[in-house]
Amino acid sequence: MKLTLLFSFLLVTLTLATYALANDNATAPDSGFKGNGKSSEATAIAADGHDKGNGKEVSLSGEAKCAKCILHEADTCQTVIQTKDHGKVTTYYVTQNDVASGFRADVCTAAQMVNATGFVKDVGGKHQLTLVKISAKEK
Repeated sequence: MKLTLLFSFLLVTLTLATYALANDNATAPDSGFKGNGKSSEATAIAADGHDKGNGKEVSLSGEAKCAKCILHEADTCQTVIQTKDHGKVTTYYVTQNDVASGFRADVCTAAQMVNATGFVKDVGGKHQLTLVKISAKEK
């Protein structure tokens, strides 16, 4: 009787542990990663060393400007990228990293058309973009 009870307990424990491991990625709260690894959600440092910042991967084209010098809406220089879709302007505030700081001086005095790839998340009602790659758009 004790052996049967012990075996049943082990079987239930093993089943629950297997179920928990199988569903761990799909049910982990606030982990930023869900599913089978093919999700656009990110949680950590990418293989190329860029912080994905728990955001959704995007590729966009738009006009890069300085939030202070051109838009006059910030106290310090910060690159923003504005895109237009169906007449609506969306502004992405670029977070500081090596990619962003290497490009910022180029847009401080004049807007520039760019192609950018990075990870976007909403912070305080604003789109925050962590760049992985940015380049001037050819005319």
